[in-house]
Amino acid sequence: MLRERSPFHHIERIARPVLIAQGGKDEIVHQGQADRFVDAMQKHKKPVTYVLYPDEPHDLRRSENWVSLFAIAERYFHEHLGGRFEPIGGDLLHGSVEIPAGRELIPGFSEAMKQKSPAANQKSGL
Repeated sequence: MLRERSPFHHIERIARPVLIAQGGKDEIVHQGQADRFVDAMQKHKKPVTYVLYPDEPHDLRRSENWVSLFAIAERYFHEHLGGRFEPIGGDLLHGSVEIPAGRELIPGFSEAMKQKSPAANQKSGL
């Protein structure tokens, strides 16, 4: 039953960009599961953005990471589904966000990350 419903086993049917948010310390959905899903999406040439908070559990505890995730999601959803948005601005300054895949699918992300420290930019791949 799970295999029948799991998006992992139906990646070829995915038609829209996918946004994955993951806590690196998640003990419910381990990061390796998200990594495998993103890898499979990329192998099938499906658009995917992977938002990782390496210091967070399943439910994101730090408010600055929630702000970061909501800013990214709002811009992402606007770009791929429509609707209103506000620019990301300084919403990423204090969070621990990393984007291992698909940052190009989030307009304004790179500009917002440039406001962070050089060490944070290097860790995020900028």
